[in-house]
Amino acid sequence: MPILREIADDLTVRRVEILVSQSRLGTLAALCLCALFGFTLVDRVGWTAYGLWYAVVACSYLLRQWYYHTRLRRRGPTLRTLNVMALLNTVTGALAVSCLPLFSQSLDIVDLALLSALVVGWAAVTVTVLSATPRIYGLFLILSLGAVLQAWFGHIQLHALLTLGAALFFGGVLLLNVCRMLDRQQQSEYEHQKAITDSLTQLPNREGIRADGDANLRQGNDQLVLVLDMDRFKAINDALGYEFGDAVLIEAARRLHSIPGAKVGRLHASQFCLLTSSDAETTALIDQVRERFADPLNVMGEPVDISFTMGVAVAPRHGQSMQHLIRAAAIATHAAQRMNADWLTFSDSMELSTRADLSLLSKLKDAVTQNQMEMHLQPKVRIADGSVESAEALIRWRHPERGLVPPQEFIPFAEQTGSIRMLTEWMLKKALLVCAQQRAAGRPIQISVNISASDLRDDRLGRQAQELAARLHASPQDIRFEVTESSVMNDPDTALKHLFALREAGFSLSIDDFGTGYSSLAYLQKMPVQELKVDRSFVRGVQVGTSSEVLLDSICSLAHRMGLSIVAEGVETAEEWAIVKRLGCEYVQGWYVAKAMPVEAFWDWRQLNEPVIPPGL
Repeated sequence: MPILREIADDLTVRRVEILVSQSRLGTLAALCLCALFGFTLVDRVGWTAYGLWYAVVACSYLLRQWYYHTRLRRRGPTLRTLNVMALLNTVTGALAVSCLPLFSQSLDIVDLALLSALVVGWAAVTVTVLSATPRIYGLFLILSLGAVLQAWFGHIQLHALLTLGAALFFGGVLLLNVCRMLDRQQQSEYEHQKAITDSLTQLPNREGIRADGDANLRQGNDQLVLVLDMDRFKAINDALGYEFGDAVLIEAARRLHSIPGAKVGRLHASQFCLLTSSDAETTALIDQVRERFADPLNVMGEPVDISFTMGVAVAPRHGQSMQHLIRAAAIATHAAQRMNADWLTFSDSMELSTRADLSLLSKLKDAVTQNQMEMHLQPKVRIADGSVESAEALIRWRHPERGLVPPQEFIPFAEQTGSIRMLTEWMLKKALLVCAQQRAAGRPIQISVNISASDLRDDRLGRQAQELAARLHASPQDIRFEVTESSVMNDPDTALKHLFALREAGFSLSIDDFGTGYSSLAYLQKMPVQELKVDRSFVRGVQVGTSSEVLLDSICSLAHRMGLSIVAEGVETAEEWAIVKRLGCEYVQGWYVAKAMPVEAFWDWRQLNEPVIPPGL
C-alpha cells in the first residue's frame, strides 16, 4: 500500500538519522581498534604496509565524519543524503575488512584468531550505523562470501572457517533485522487498519471511507455518496441503554453491507455512508436500503423497526473530494430531517441554509439575555364542561432579523449542547410569574412546562424550582412538569429521584408523548405522575372501528386503572374530539381547539371562547 511505503521510508530516514548521529563515537572506537592492531602486529607485517592501510581507513572515516557534519547535519536528513552516507559507510567497512586477506598470510593461528576478532569489531562499529538499510548487510555478506571462496580454493581452511563464521554472524544479524522489519511492517499495517476501521461494526470509519472514495476519484471514477442517519436512535439509546443501541447498529451495519455494489462505512453514532458508482440510479439504491429494513431488526430477541433519513451527493457535481461529498450529503440529510422528507439530493441552497442555521444557533445564549424569547400558551380543554383550566407553555424565538424561529430549529441544538437547561429555567421563571399574576387577579391557571433528560440529571432541579416559586410568590401547584418516557429511561433511577423531589415540593407531573418511547410498565407504575398525555400519532386520523381506536382505547383503560387523567394531544377534527371523549379522555389539546399563542392573546381567546364546546357535541 502506498501509505505503508511512505511510513516505511520515513521510519528508515529516522532510524538512520539517529544512528549516524553517533558516528563520532563509532569513528573513535574504530581508530582505537586500528591502533591496537598496529601495536600488536606491526613487527610481522611491517610499518609500511600497516601505515598505508591505516591511513586509507582513517581517511575514509574522516571523510564520513566531514560529510555528516557539513551536509547531512546542516541540510537535514533526506533519502539522498542518507544514501550517500550509507555508501561512505560501505567503503569504510570494506576497507576495514580488507585487512583480513592483506595480513593473514604471515600470521599463525593465534594471531589470525585475534585479527579476526578485531575485524569483527571494526565491522560491527561500521555496520551498526547501517542497520536501517538491510541492502548494505547484503553487500557485506557478499564480500564475506567472496573471501570464503578465495580462502577455500587457496586451501587456507582455518581462514575459511573464521571468515565463514563472520559471514554467518552478519547473516544472522541480517535475518534478525529482516524479521524485526517484517514485525514492524505487520504492526504498522495493523495500526493503519485499526485507524480506518470502526471498532463496533468493523466497517470502514470516516477516514477509511474517505480513503476508498478518494482512491476511486483519483482513478477517474465518479462517485455517488449516500449519507444515512438512523431515525429515533437517540430514543432507543436513552430508553434501552447503550448496549442495546450498539447491537442495533451492528445489525443495521450487517444489512447495509449486504447491498451489492456499494461500499458501506460508519461515519459516527447512528450515521452511515454508502459509496457507489455515480451511474447508479439514486432511487434504486434508496429502494434497496428500504428493502433491507422492511422487516424489523431482531436485536437481543426484540423486534426493532428501523428507518433512515438520507442525503445524496454526486461527484463531480457536488464536490471533487470525499471530504466535500460526505459533507454535502450530510447537509442534504439534515435538510431532509428538517423537512420531514425521506431523502433529498444536495443543492447549494441547503449549504447556505445550514450556514445561516449555525450562525443563528451561535446566538442562542444572547437571545435569552436580550429578551428575544417568548412564551406561548396552548390551551388544554376539559371535555366535560369545556373549561380551560390549564395550558402548555411552548417557547418561541423572535429573532430581530429572521422573525419567529420554529422550535425544531433550535431545541435539538440546545439539547445537544446543554443550553436546554438555560431555556428550561427561563420558561419556568416566566410560567411562575404568569401564574402568580393570574392567581392574584382571581383567574388561576395551571401551566405545563417541559423538562428534558438533561434537566432530569440535574441534582439542583427540585430545589431550584422550589426556591424560584417562593421568590416569585407563586404556588407550586400551578406548575405541571411534563417529561417524556425516553427522558426518564435515559437514567431511570436518577430521574425518579428528581421526579419525587418535584412532587414533594408540590409540583404536578405528567408523562408527555406517551406511546412513543420504550418505557416498561414497571417504571410507569413507579413514576409519581398524575397525568398521561397520549401522543398525537395515536389520535391523528383515528376512526370508529379501526385498529387505531382499539389501541387508543387500551391506552385509556390502562391510564384509568392507574388513576391517571388523560390528555389527548393533536386533536384536529370534531370526529377525533368525539372519539377521545367516548373513550374517556378528560382533556383535549390540539389545533381543533386552538394553536399556541402569545400570553396576552391567550387571555383574550380564553375570555371569548370559554367554555369550549364543539357544535353538535
